[in-house]
Amino acid sequence: MLPVAGIGAIVMPWLIGIVADMAGLKAGMFCNLAPCIGIFVLALVMEATE
Repeated sequence: MLPVAGIGAIVMPWLIGIVADMAGLKAGMFCNLAPCIGIFVLALVMEATE
């Protein structure tokens, strides 16, 4: 999990900056919701498979 977290820590600020440049800071800050929703969905999938 540590390498994945490291990749996320490197990629997410870059991605937020690109989105903020194109669509504004508010849209860039909404990019933080994508990984949160992904974690939530994966937790639900794991719970359903048990």
